[in-house]
Amino acid sequence: MDTSPQQKIQRYIEEQNIEEKNIIELTQLEKELDMILRQTRFKKTQLMMEAVKALQDEQQNLRREKTQVEEEMAAMKSDQNLNDNHHSHALELESNPHANDYTPHFQEAMLHLF
Repeated sequence: MDTSPQQKIQRYIEEQNIEEKNIIELTQLEKELDMILRQTRFKKTQLMMEAVKALQDEQQNLRREKTQVEEEMAAMKSDQNLNDNHHSHALELESNPHANDYTPHFQEAMLHLF
């Protein structure tokens, strides 16, 4: 059965029979409670620091992933542009079959020079 910290402290104080304690015993009880409180705060701080570290690691991983995705997208866009240019040139040749007619004549002319 889970009990709240307040209930635990209340039960601890009741077990100590606080009404029957003298000043020295109450001072000792206060020191014990102070030590428990310090340990609790330390553990809480430790857990919070671990959570912050985990979040920072996750943030760093997400930044790496974002950069990788951006690079992949840029590469895909570059490939798409190359494909689009090649496709456009092919369509141009299909629509104008004489567009490259000068090439064989040029090559022939070059051969006659040698």
